[in-house]
Amino acid sequence: MQPVQISPVLTCYPYVGSRINDKMLAMTSDRVRANVLVGTSSWGADFSNNQSVSIAYNHIQLWHRLANSLDDSDMMIFEDDAVVNERPFAFYKQIQRSGVLPHSNYILKFANRYRMQWLGRAELESVYQYRFDEKIVTLEKCVCRTRQNFFSSLAYVLDRQAALVLLEHHLPLQVHIDMFMHYVGCRVSNFFVLDVDVVASTGRLSTHMSPTESFYRKWPDFKEQLRSFWLSTCY
Repeated sequence: MQPVQISPVLTCYPYVGSRINDKMLAMTSDRVRANVLVGTSSWGADFSNNQSVSIAYNHIQLWHRLANSLDDSDMMIFEDDAVVNERPFAFYKQIQRSGVLPHSNYILKFANRYRMQWLGRAELESVYQYRFDEKIVTLEKCVCRTRQNFFSSLAYVLDRQAALVLLEHHLPLQVHIDMFMHYVGCRVSNFFVLDVDVVASTGRLSTHMSPTESFYRKWPDFKEQLRSFWLSTCY
C-alpha cells in the first residue's frame, strides 16, 4: 500500500496484517494452543481466540522491521481503530525535547487502560509533566514487577533496542500482545505510560473480545489478578 500523508511533517505507512494460519499457531505454547482450539483460557492474559494470536503476530512483524532497520530510528505503531493525526506525533516531539526518555530500550503507550484500578498505581513512578492541549499530562514509568495489567496496544512508540528486547522474549507466544509488552517492558526494558490518552479510538468493537468471551474470561481474569498481586514486588 502507498504511504498516506497525514500532514506536511507526518507520513503513515499502512501495514496489511495476516490472518491466522498454522505458522502462527505453531509459535504459541502447547497449553495456549490447546486452549485456543477449544475457545478457553487458563489465565486472563492468555490468547482468547485466533484473532488475538494473529494480532500479536502482526505487531511482531513490525518489530522485526524495526529491529532489521539500518538506523536507530523509532517506530510509532497505530492499530486500525486508532484515530491517526498529528496529536501523538506532536506530543512525542515534546517528550523528546524534554530529554527524560532513556537513550535506548523504551516503550511508550499513547493510549492506556488500567485493568486493576482498585490496586492503584504502586508500580508507576511519575517522571515528568507536560502541558499539552491545555491539560497537564504526566509521563509515568513502570518501576517494579507489576501487580496490575496495562492493556491496549492501540498506539505506542518503541525504539530499535526495545524491539530487539521484545523479540528476544516473545516465543512461545502465550499472552495478548499488549500484556506481553507490559510484562517485558516492566522487567527488562523501560516501559512508560501516560495518565491520559493522547490517541483516540474510533470506538470499533474489539475483534477478539465478544460479550460471550468476556463472560467466560471472568474467572481466568480474577485468578490472574490474585497471582499478579501475590508475585508483585510493588511494596
